Amino acid sequence: MRISEVAKETGLSVSNIRFYEKKGLLFPEREDGSKYRNYQEKDLAVLKQIILYRKMNISVEMIYMMQNGEISMQNVLQRNLEELKEQRERLDDSIDLCSQILNEPDLDKINIDYYLNYVRTEEEQGRKFALVEEFLEDAADFYGISKFQSDPYIGKFLSKKWVKELLSFAWLIFCIGFPIRSIISKIIVDGTIELTSVVFWVCWFFCMVYPFYRFKKKSR
Repeated sequence: MRISEVAKETGLSVSNIRFYEKKGLLFPEREDGSKYRNYQEKDLAVLKQIILYRKMNISVEMIYMMQNGEISMQNVLQRNLEELKEQRERLDDSIDLCSQILNEPDLDKINIDYYLNYVRTEEEQGRKFALVEEFLEDAADFYGISKFQSDPYIGKFLSKKWVKELLSFAWLIFCIGFPIRSIISKIIVDGTIELTSVVFWVCWFFCMVYPFYRFKKKSR
């Protein structure tokens, strides 16, 4: 089958199908002596699987890991279900907040502090609103290697658990090594610790490690 026929069969756009190929989810054969791809029934079956997963809001990265046996479908579905429930809870509470503000007689003069205090109080009682903080959520983006994941060989290598743990360890050594070396050098050379140097390196360490901690916590 040609890509146009596959697009018609699945309802996907041609660019969308090519996107999945670039992400290493699909490997159609090429005709001998031709630049055209020849899609088999197995490729169509894989695409239908991808569509089903994406309809459940499962990320392309998670689909890739499932295809390569890095994580089981059950674990992905369970984690995805929990995330969807949390998203629904946040959406419901955000909808409620939006409705309350829309009932204000003059939207240009709403008491912003009142509503922020209201949100803070409600969150303390367990309600959840839309997240404000923006963090890197994908390991490939965090390490700047997402552009390599489209390669079927490099992507598979980078998705391995031990590779990710090695990168995490290297990142922590980088974050911890410089502050420790700087502080120790101050002790050896001057015999005392300069407060400004300590404050600087502590702040630097926090800024470097905190996003990493948030990513690791979210990925569990």
